[in-house]
Amino acid sequence: MRRSRRHSVAARLALALALFPLAALAPRARRRWAFGAAGDQFAGNPKYLFLWLRLHRPDIRATWITDDAGTHAMMTAAKLPVARRWSVAGVAAALRSALYAFSHGSEDVNLPLGRGARHLNLWHGVGIKALHAGARPATGLRRWLRSFVYVPYDVVASTSPMMQAHFAEQFGLPPERCPQIGYPRLDCAADPDVAALARSIDKAAGFRFNPDKRQEVYLYAPTFRNNGRPFLDDALPDLDALEAVLARRNALLYVKLHPRTPDAVPAGRTRIRAWPEGIDFQTYLADLTGLVTDYSSVLYDYLAVRRTGSILYTFDHDAYTAADRALRHDFDSNVAGVRAGSFADLCAVLDTGAALSEPPNVDAIQERFWGGSPRPASPAVVAWAEEALGMTDQQHRGR
Repeated sequence: MRRSRRHSVAARLALALALFPLAALAPRARRRWAFGAAGDQFAGNPKYLFLWLRLHRPDIRATWITDDAGTHAMMTAAKLPVARRWSVAGVAAALRSALYAFSHGSEDVNLPLGRGARHLNLWHGVGIKALHAGARPATGLRRWLRSFVYVPYDVVASTSPMMQAHFAEQFGLPPERCPQIGYPRLDCAADPDVAALARSIDKAAGFRFNPDKRQEVYLYAPTFRNNGRPFLDDALPDLDALEAVLARRNALLYVKLHPRTPDAVPAGRTRIRAWPEGIDFQTYLADLTGLVTDYSSVLYDYLAVRRTGSILYTFDHDAYTAADRALRHDFDSNVAGVRAGSFADLCAVLDTGAALSEPPNVDAIQERFWGGSPRPASPAVVAWAEEALGMTDQQHRGR
């Protein structure tokens, strides 16, 4: 099995090296755009831009590219245009599309076939952490491959002057290549049609938000610990005590772990539930009573939509900053919410409702991280793409 997997990887690498120089010769249509997201999921900023186009710009032929069977099946059932990466339809879409839109890198769509397309990086979160090359510089074979099979991003979307400077530094790009065009994954809070479509897709997949109609709904969304250490037992050491607090508040707590986190949320609890895989929580930000998080960009998504309910649960702050990920900006001055430094603190904050009043600095944080963001963001992102692709106003009127 291991040898077969190595042969498969080697075959794909050989194919990539052969196809990459030839992809530039493919004729690309300005109204064909290809989309993808990290982990081959239907998720993140690209998902909401894709849905916005389906609703508001049907003249753009958007195709989602994935190699995940579950994602492909779900999108097919929802009658959304999707193709497997190396199927005939997937290769055709990758070669014919003038724009690639993705959440991590061009490989989310099809890196070997991307030369000749415009590359729009709709990164998966604002914040204060080191990221991309700033977090994990490429070394050895990885650096060589990136130098050979690599298409520079035309732009990385940003959301404010501070985030524009942050992304420019972390991606090694000039600031003008990190324009403040916003994040489509917040569009559900500004575009009811996008929200309704996203919810209908989740409903068809079997998801019901707050099915028992609890009075309060919280989401615990901790960031990934880079060294892969399990931490959930340290974060939530007494589930019985936590569930008792939630019962007193008539509350539900969803727990959303990073996909690469080795922990698992214990099953069988009435008021503590794992957030289901394949469901984007951004669709439901406005429905939450509160968010429990730590150093994650989720905090800023939440504060863009809600002004109350943020709980900063930083029980392992020293361990995180020492062993997991550097923070490029000061934590204390770039967050808004009630601090909980231990599990006992967290239970007390939930039990008293201490986080349900508005933090005094919420306006400053919203401005610092989202001050340049249009709402909804998708129209601004599309305007950038049309300008980059030479789609003039006259062409747009005549679509």
